[in-house]
Amino acid sequence: MEREMITLPVEEWEEMKGRVAALERQVMAIRLRDTDFLTVAEACELLRVSRTTLWRYRQEGKIHTRVIAGKMVISKTEVQEAINRGLI
Repeated sequence: MEREMITLPVEEWEEMKGRVAALERQVMAIRLRDTDFLTVAEACELLRVSRTTLWRYRQEGKIHTRVIAGKMVISKTEVQEAINRGLI
């Protein structure tokens, strides 16, 4: 593979570095956010309940789901709080 060298003004280079850094921060935030949530299957496994039981918990307001990037997820913190309060 042949390498090519491109020259550009320092200001443009600094702007590109800033954009890349901003993208890295956004990706990290998304990764951290995703790890704070459980999929429905993961929540069922953690709680040792069926999808139907999890659906009933949602209907009863014991836990709440959110849709992130087209996936239904449940906050790990919220599940732990519901367990601690004896709701589930």
